[in-house]
Amino acid sequence: GHRNTHYVSTMKISSRILPGPLAAGNRCADWGWQGLLAYGSQNLVVVVEPRTVQVFQTLEHHKHTVTKVKWCYENYHHSLASPYGLRLASSDSSGQVVVWDVSEATIRAEFSENSKPILDMEWLSYQDSVRDFLAILHPSSVLVLWNADTGTKVWKKNLSETLVSFSIDPFDKKHLAVLSQDCLLFVDEFSSARVPSSAPRKFYIASSTSAAVGARQRSAMKRVRQLVGDSKKSDEPTSFNDCLQMCYSPACRHHLFLLYPREILLLDLQIYQTIGVVPLERNGSAFQQITACRQRDVLFCLHDNGCVSMRIRRKYHLKDLSSSTQVSSLLTSQNLDVVYDLRCQSDALRLSKHNKVVRMCVNPVDERTVALVLSDGRVLFWQLLASQRLMPVSVVGLSDPCLVPPLSPPSQAVDGTVNGGASLLRRPSSSLSLADLFGPQSFPGVSKLQPLGNSLSYVTLKLVLNGLLQTVAAPPLCLRMCPPLTTKNFTIYEPLLAAGTSNGNIQVFNLESAHLHREFTVHTSPVRGMDWLDMHRLLSFSYPSVSGAALVRNELKMVHVKSGICTTVRFSKEDEPTMEAVKVSFSRQYFAVLIKDRPLELWDCTHVTLLREMSGDFPVPVVMEWSPMHLPKSLARHGRAAMASAGMNEAKVLGREHFVMTDSTNTLLHYILEGSAVKEAVKISLEGMGTVTYMAWKGDVLVIGDLDGQVSFWDLKKKVSKNVMAHRSAVKKIRFAPGKGNALMGVLYSNGHFDIVASHTSDIIASLKTIRAHDFEFAASDKPTIACSTGCIRVMDYKLQNSMCPVSASVQMEPVFCPRVLLGKAGLLLKSVLQHQPWRDSYSFDADVFPRAEDPDESPVETAASDQFKTLPQSLKSSLADTSLGVAHRCLLTAKLFGDEYEASFWEVALYYLIQQKERRKDPNYKSVLEAEPINPTTDIFSPQRDAKTSVGNRDDLVGALGSPAATASNSTELKPLECVASAPSGAPSLETTFMLDACHDVLVESADFQHLQLYRVALHDSKRSTYDHTQKCAAELIYLKQTDRVVQLLLETDAENDQYYSDALRACLVATIRSSGASQSTIKLVATNLIANGRLSEGVQLLCLIDKGIDACRYLQSYEEWEQAAWLAKATLSERDCAEVFLRWADHLSSPPASKKHKAVLIYLSFGLFHKVLETLYSMRQFDLAAMFAEACLEFKVVDESSDLNSLIEAIFLEYARYLHSLGSRQGAINYCSKAGENGSQLLRNEIQINATNVDTDEHTSNPEDSSAETDSSTSASLV
Repeated sequence: GHRNTHYVSTMKISSRILPGPLAAGNRCADWGWQGLLAYGSQNLVVVVEPRTVQVFQTLEHHKHTVTKVKWCYENYHHSLASPYGLRLASSDSSGQVVVWDVSEATIRAEFSENSKPILDMEWLSYQDSVRDFLAILHPSSVLVLWNADTGTKVWKKNLSETLVSFSIDPFDKKHLAVLSQDCLLFVDEFSSARVPSSAPRKFYIASSTSAAVGARQRSAMKRVRQLVGDSKKSDEPTSFNDCLQMCYSPACRHHLFLLYPREILLLDLQIYQTIGVVPLERNGSAFQQITACRQRDVLFCLHDNGCVSMRIRRKYHLKDLSSSTQVSSLLTSQNLDVVYDLRCQSDALRLSKHNKVVRMCVNPVDERTVALVLSDGRVLFWQLLASQRLMPVSVVGLSDPCLVPPLSPPSQAVDGTVNGGASLLRRPSSSLSLADLFGPQSFPGVSKLQPLGNSLSYVTLKLVLNGLLQTVAAPPLCLRMCPPLTTKNFTIYEPLLAAGTSNGNIQVFNLESAHLHREFTVHTSPVRGMDWLDMHRLLSFSYPSVSGAALVRNELKMVHVKSGICTTVRFSKEDEPTMEAVKVSFSRQYFAVLIKDRPLELWDCTHVTLLREMSGDFPVPVVMEWSPMHLPKSLARHGRAAMASAGMNEAKVLGREHFVMTDSTNTLLHYILEGSAVKEAVKISLEGMGTVTYMAWKGDVLVIGDLDGQVSFWDLKKKVSKNVMAHRSAVKKIRFAPGKGNALMGVLYSNGHFDIVASHTSDIIASLKTIRAHDFEFAASDKPTIACSTGCIRVMDYKLQNSMCPVSASVQMEPVFCPRVLLGKAGLLLKSVLQHQPWRDSYSFDADVFPRAEDPDESPVETAASDQFKTLPQSLKSSLADTSLGVAHRCLLTAKLFGDEYEASFWEVALYYLIQQKERRKDPNYKSVLEAEPINPTTDIFSPQRDAKTSVGNRDDLVGALGSPAATASNSTELKPLECVASAPSGAPSLETTFMLDACHDVLVESADFQHLQLYRVALHDSKRSTYDHTQKCAAELIYLKQTDRVVQLLLETDAENDQYYSDALRACLVATIRSSGASQSTIKLVATNLIANGRLSEGVQLLCLIDKGIDACRYLQSYEEWEQAAWLAKATLSERDCAEVFLRWADHLSSPPASKKHKAVLIYLSFGLFHKVLETLYSMRQFDLAAMFAEACLEFKVVDESSDLNSLIEAIFLEYARYLHSLGSRQGAINYCSKAGENGSQLLRNEIQINATNVDTDEHTSNPEDSSAETDSSTSASLV
């Protein structure tokens, strides 16, 4: 109720479902890049909007319990042919899979595999052409790939094991790990094109105390866990039976997590061994689930007590690696375990055996918001907050991952602001994601931190509860709708539905927005019935559960809905029979209290006082109903007459009312009530009917239901009746739909069957047979509202066929910014406006940012985009308005707002390398990567050989070369916003460092960082050696990295009894002497070539690396389709120019039709600063919007060299983007980009857009203030006039 400050009633009630508690099988939830949380509730799929914490959509089609939900991965470029959408897959316990269009509440596909249950499912998205494939795992060993768009089966694979779940490698989608009950399976040929042909590799986990090779390992008799063999050894216990979860790490390549109740194992799949163990604290609650983050190497852990803990991987502080002694020390280190430190945790929840946390989800966009779904239907949202403070250097170690670059002193602000203003040296946006809170922990950048005095800037983290979604309480429920809408209450009316719960609480729902308006703790026993005195006061009665005819203590209370004040109206001091009903008259003057086997009690509604308790000779009522006839005129006439004759105040006058009741003899009695006087009018014997259980009266029709299920319709005007026997169970409730002349009514039977009946014909219009109902009401004249046995409340149409509606047709409590609900053009139009507004003098959020459409057919598109634009939260507006990094940064934020994973990953890499290239171009000797001189091939890659000014890894020198604060201040008035990027004060971190790419970007990171990371990884592998094969892998990796001294040590450790002892000894001699034997290099190269030609690729590549022929080794690897291995070797060992050659060849391969991975090629071009290649590739992929925004960013950063070819390419891109904007209805945007597209742009304006002179403002809209070609733009616009 605290969020309804934005709510404005529109008197519109849509068909929808209010979800309730979960079933035992509902243990599924998923938070997608779309920004929405989905989870299963009974047989429903519930979609929640996390920012406003409200139910966004509820989907119903499954007949059984929903067991899995998965949002579609839309990791591809969106366009008019592939617009944004909300696609979700769900499955139930019968194996039925439904693919939903969430915004439209429609089914796109439906399929199943012979009704087999589903263990796990995952969407695929690893090629430019693969968008609709869904992998599903069935018991006990079947893996099926489906085309989720058409519902057809692609292939089926039997894995011959009892399977539990599977996980797809986020770094290489063709690798699949499958968890079975006693082993791990690895599929290496996972593809949508064909079924995996080879059998999966099988591994068992074992604990071993065997001494490793060498004296060094004999002293460390630790028990280690490793994946062993392809055959199970009976004497080695396996431990997969109690494994709760398996998942790949999205932050580090080749890392796999295994979750157990008391520990988390981290496996390195390169050596198939445990490299880290995260133990549970001594008094901690057991682990239940983990989520590994991508932006930073962080684990969110869910515990059995509902607590969420956050653990950050500890940095290994790498010292100066230019010293061979320190490198050797690193490689021989014994304490290199991967450690995840507990940084913060949430408060534990008060859970019971009937209420548990069923699922934890983390927002994949920001990775700092956590959702917990509870079995009672509630959803809790925790947010990770950070605060910075200075810590003494002696207290905080340099390996702490929460260290951040120090804050710049306020006086050194570089953006021209006053003291205390935001500095451009920090991320210009607010902390919107996990990466904004603290820096990477995979690279040694922490050693570059400069302390402020004797302190370092330290981040303190905490998890704060910032949202709670309440749902319908557990059944059974009793319902009562507020008084119907009339001309008198129109200004204050809200469609409020009261739901009494079994624990004594009353929930009040607003059915227009389907949110919980209020919840009151009223009784200590179940609520038995309710009725409204008026729009703000609610009566409810309760008594404890008893058996048989035992006496109870009844409670009758009144709740004021607005104030929450609860008043006891009637409380029995002694035990008495149960209270059966409370009936409020239609005029809201009286209400009656019915107690079993007790006389009728009549009360005054206005003052809530007892008027009269009927005497003992008055018939004991069984069922009672007020008359709706002659109310307005009768009340007015008798009230005025009584007041005039007695001289009384009108407020004290009670008008005449009629009511009917039945007694124990099954006689219908009609009475007239005026004040406290009761007069009997008519008495009729109900012959042919059983004991009456309910009556309802509207207009001239009185409907009576009995214990046998018979319904009798009485037409009081025609004086005829008709009995209908439809069911055998007793009639539980009868209610007429509101509205004059509306003949619809509902009949509920004690077995849960519900009918919609036309009262004037007594015909059944619709029946609800598959769903058992506990109670019902009418929310509107054609909207029956049903409390179901599953705990949800359904607002349905009168034909009982539909309980869903499109998102566009529903009303939300608070405006929701979800651009994916916009169809086609509207979403893309909104995206273009958020990214860039060059046709305006400044970036704006004004209402007129969307120009008026010339085509009337485009008006709905523009209106929809404009309406969504207005709901943009203020916090996001402030981030978008920050233009310190121009178009590139705004495009990154827009991609995250849209949940566009494809563009978000593009702009993350692009923004970093745009900043880096701007820094590099300050050097007068700058050359592009293809023009740079190659490094002396005989030098060691870990020795400082490069010039400090051009070194990628030496950031201290980069920062020192940025300029002094005085120079910055003197030129601040002449600098454009992006020129401030290169104007940092001395000693502060550069933006390049602030936006450093983490290990999740793998080979896209800078060479120096990648080399440090690989050296640490091989040292970690070396410290975990336990078998001969493991030692050989480490030796090969060390050869690649040219650590020959350590290679010799490892080769000499081979035991004399080993068959490879002699060959390893010879290899050790070769490695030790090869650098001093230059004349033999041709022989070694010939041997390496022969080895490769005869299938010994690895051995041949190692020999080439030993003689510094790494570029040749990479070429051989690429010729044998080992593209990723070649990229790793090039990034870890080669000079920047040679590395670029290898990567460009890989990019050409990725761009070829067989590979169909041009999006990866684009990222490779970005990582080498080849921005012209990026533009060419994006243009060839027809991604004109992305190409145009990147061209704008390159021009702003001034990182492209002007040439006729490049200018022609950019003009062609702007021309196509103008045509694209014109197709979206953005006239001003199209004019602006036509003006930048040269003569072709002018022709497009004349021939296609056809702008009239009266609609073109050539002074304000056709020229960009920052464009250097303003004269050309003006002449182009003038020629159009």
